[in-house]
Amino acid sequence: ARVEQLPAALNTSADRTNAIRQVRGPGLMGGVEAEAGPTGKQQAGAVAKRCADEGLLLLTCGTQGNVVRFIPPLVVTAERIDQGVAIFDQAVSDVL
Repeated sequence: ARVEQLPAALNTSADRTNAIRQVRGPGLMGGVEAEAGPTGKQQAGAVAKRCADEGLLLLTCGTQGNVVRFIPPLVVTAERIDQGVAIFDQAVSDVL
């Protein structure tokens, strides 16, 4: 995939579950919003932890802590984006 395709790739992951409310952000800076409230915060944290266990570091953020944020370095390769999306996709499948 090309690096500018990150939002589309994340939407593919999001389409597999009702627990993800929205994918947003331009280009490489993307956010995936889980359900609102404590459940969403717990889900976002669990997805981020599962990704970290596989070597993909993501941030959780948002006023409710229910958003997983992607901010890769500007020198990231398309291959690394593909690897990151695959790890995220598996984490979403496992956790949500």
